[in-house]
Amino acid sequence: MLSRSRFIERHLMGRFAILGWGSLIWDPQDLELATEWMLDGPSLKLEFSRLSRSRGGALTLVIDPVHGEANTVLYALSARSAVEDVISDLRRREITSAERIGFFDVPSGRQRCNADPSAAAGLRMWTRAKHLQGTVWTDLSSNFCEERGCGFSIDAAAQYLLYDLHEPGLSRAKEYVRRTPTEISTPLRRRLENERWTN
Repeated sequence: MLSRSRFIERHLMGRFAILGWGSLIWDPQDLELATEWMLDGPSLKLEFSRLSRSRGGALTLVIDPVHGEANTVLYALSARSAVEDVISDLRRREITSAERIGFFDVPSGRQRCNADPSAAAGLRMWTRAKHLQGTVWTDLSSNFCEERGCGFSIDAAAQYLLYDLHEPGLSRAKEYVRRTPTEISTPLRRRLENERWTN
């Protein structure tokens, strides 16, 4: 009889993990997943530092090596068995280009990790430690400076959300922060919670 650890190892082998930390968790849409979301993903530096036009100007969570705080992200296994298919699934869900989907494919050793190249080694180690064939994630970075014309800071982001953002974007921004998994903690989220902004 297989031990629990060996059973899990065999179950994961040959599979691809999709990493999640924001709306992907509660709204995967047509993303082909084979499992529920699990809490023991790799560590990535995250912050609500990307302004989303499709969400009415809400600030969304992205990989941010400058302003982000290290968080253990969630992951689910894809129902797909080829890295190209997993990338294509996530690209369609995120309505973005393949170049904005990060990945690490164990058999080929290929990797794309543009938002935070310094995270690449940790992602490779986590993928191998989980005996996965690969890992895929949304590889978007902060655009706050480009959209707002000023550098990102907790004060600048709080000013934007508390005073400058109006409906319908305001409600969507509050929903996004409120529905983000409680395991994800960033300096901006703590500031907004202290201000009781999501109430």
